Amino acid sequence: MSQFDFSTYIKSLSKDQLVALVLKFAPETYREQIMHLHLDDGSSKKVFGKISDKINRLFDDEELLYEPSDFEASITGNAEKLSAFWNKFPQETGELFLHCLKRINNIQDEGLLYNSYYDDIYNGSSFLEIIQQYAASLPFQQKIEFIQKMERELESFSYDTFYSYKDELNLIYNETDIPRLKSLFLEKVGIEDTPFRPAYYEFLRHTFDIQEKEHVLTHIYHLDRGLSLELADTMVQVEKPLEAIRFLEELRESNPNPMSFSESLFVKLIELKKQEGLPIKEDLISGLKAYRTHTLLIRAIAFLPENKSEFEAVLESVSHYLYLKYLIGLNRIDEAHGMVMKSKTLDEHSIHKFFTAYFKKYPQDASLYFTQLIDKELAYTGNQHYESIVNSLQYLRKVDAEKAKRIVAMLKVEYKRRRNLMVMLDGV
Repeated sequence: MSQFDFSTYIKSLSKDQLVALVLKFAPETYREQIMHLHLDDGSSKKVFGKISDKINRLFDDEELLYEPSDFEASITGNAEKLSAFWNKFPQETGELFLHCLKRINNIQDEGLLYNSYYDDIYNGSSFLEIIQQYAASLPFQQKIEFIQKMERELESFSYDTFYSYKDELNLIYNETDIPRLKSLFLEKVGIEDTPFRPAYYEFLRHTFDIQEKEHVLTHIYHLDRGLSLELADTMVQVEKPLEAIRFLEELRESNPNPMSFSESLFVKLIELKKQEGLPIKEDLISGLKAYRTHTLLIRAIAFLPENKSEFEAVLESVSHYLYLKYLIGLNRIDEAHGMVMKSKTLDEHSIHKFFTAYFKKYPQDASLYFTQLIDKELAYTGNQHYESIVNSLQYLRKVDAEKAKRIVAMLKVEYKRRRNLMVMLDGV
C-alpha cells in the first residue's frame, strides 16, 4: 500500500475547498493579522496605538509582574500583533521595543518577574524572537541603526536576559546583508570597543581572509579569552611566529593567574618557543608550579624527556593528589602505593579510591586501612557513617574474611542499640 502524502493531497484540492478549510480552521490571530494588513493608514495608526498602549499597561499590572511566564505570554502575544504594522511604522515599533527592554530590566532590578515559589524566572526568549523578526524585516541601514541602539541599551543593563540575541545573528542578517555588514565591522572594529564584537566575528568568520582575521583578532581578543589562542595560531599562519611568542609572553606577564592565562595558551607558548629553538625548561618548571596538572607534566616530559625526573619532582612537591593521579594514569602502581603510604597530605577520598581499586594487590595495607576507617566511622551515628562501615567490611572480607567476621560479631554486641546499623550488617 502506497504511503499517504499530505502535501500532495492539499495540492489536489480545489480553490473552493481550500477557502473552506482556511475559513474553518484559521486561528483568530491569523484572521486579525490579515485584517490589520488591509487597514488604511488612519485605521492602522489607531490600532497600532491601541496595541502599544496595551503593551505599556502590562508593566503596571503588579500581579502579572509576579508571574514571569504569564507576562512573557502577554507581551509576546501583543508584540506579535504589531507585525502587520512593521512596514508602516518601523521607527515607532523599534522605539516601543527598546522602551520595553528598558522597562523589563528596571523591573527585574526591583526583584519582579521572578516567582520564588515556583522558581520561575523571566527569560524573554519569546519576546526576543519577535524583536529579531522585526529587525530582520528592516532595510539594512535601519536594521544597523536599530541593533546598535539595542546593543547600547543592553550594555547598560544589569541583567543579561536578552544577551542571547548575539548568538543568533543569523536570524537578523540575511545573506545579502553579509558583504555590507562585513565592511562595516572591519571599519569599526579598531575604533569602537563593544562586548558584542566576538559574536560578530563568529558570525562573519567564514568571510575573512587570513590578514583580515589577524586584524580583527588583534582588536578583540581581550573580549573573549578563547580568541587569544586563535590569534596566536593566526600569527603563525601569516608567518609571524616571533610576534606570536611575544604576544603570548606579554599576555602571560599581564595575566599570571592560571585562570586568566590558560594551560592551553601556556602549551602553545612552549610549542612556539621550542620550534624557534628558544629555551623552555625554566618556563616548564614555572608552569608546573602554577598550573599543577598531571596533563601538563605529561606534556613537559614530551617536550624535554631528558628532564623527566626533575619535572616529576616538581609536581610531586606541589600536589600529592595530582602526582598520584599521574602515577596511576601511567600504571606505575607500586610508586602510587608508596605515595599513599607515606604521604601526610593526600586527601581521604584519594586514599579510599586507591585501596578500593587495588586492595587485592596490597591486602595487608588494605586490611589496615579499612579497619582504621571503620574505627573512625564508629565515633559517629547516622546512615551515612553506617554505610561507610558496611562498605569497608565488604572490602575487608575480600582480603581478610576472618577479621571481617570478628568485627561484625563485635559490632552486633557492642553497638546493638544502633538499629539501622544492625539492619545494614545483615547484608554483610
